[in-house]
Amino acid sequence: MKRIYFDKMDSRSKKVLAIPMIIFLGIYIYSAFNNRGSVLQSVSGIIGFGFFIFLMSKQFFFKNYVGWNRMGLIIKLNSFWPRNINFGDIKSYKIENNRLHILRKNGSEFNFNLENIGVDDENKIRNILNANIFANNV
Repeated sequence: MKRIYFDKMDSRSKKVLAIPMIIFLGIYIYSAFNNRGSVLQSVSGIIGFGFFIFLMSKQFFFKNYVGWNRMGLIIKLNSFWPRNINFGDIKSYKIENNRLHILRKNGSEFNFNLENIGVDDENKIRNILNANIFANNV
């Protein structure tokens, strides 16, 4: 069974890592205008962009990835490209025959293959969808 990497994108740890990223990128931009080519500019750029790459590239490191916040969901299951779905656009969903079917309000449908995915990961996807679809449609 393959595991799914679940990533709550608006968690406290992400916010804590975003603060030094913003500070270092601010130093990088400031030093780009004042003393171009300095060691401070190089170091702050490497650290700031390193934080950015670390925070934003997890979805490309894992074959099965589900990231969500209060607005939407990024799903990448057994594929290379992830799909971005807003919770407000979801009309319904169902999990049957090792497939996840998400029907949007405009009539389009997303289908994801859940073969070799554990039952506990399927239940976690179901819980995420239930909690957030209900919260956004009320």
